[in-house]
Amino acid sequence: MHARVWIEPDGSIKVTHFTGDAQQAIATLIKDGRVDPASTFFDVETSDDLKSALPSERGQRHKWRKHPTQDRIIVDPLVPDPPVPTPPVRP
Repeated sequence: MHARVWIEPDGSIKVTHFTGDAQQAIATLIKDGRVDPASTFFDVETSDDLKSALPSERGQRHKWRKHPTQDRIIVDPLVPDPPVPTPPVRP
């Protein structure tokens, strides 16, 4: 297994798992606009490496950010929660 952890320019995180030709898949992700060409990244080679690089709390994925000095992801408590949608008002 090979995975890439993308750090988008806005700080958000995306994770891509590869089973085949990673370079072709990466080019397609960028070409299709799924990943910003200005993104930075780090790669992990095993499932255990990926597990140790990501927070166990998946419910706050919108708060995931890259650790400032290490190739791992942390939960940033300063990132605000998304707004709660309000139901439409019925006349």
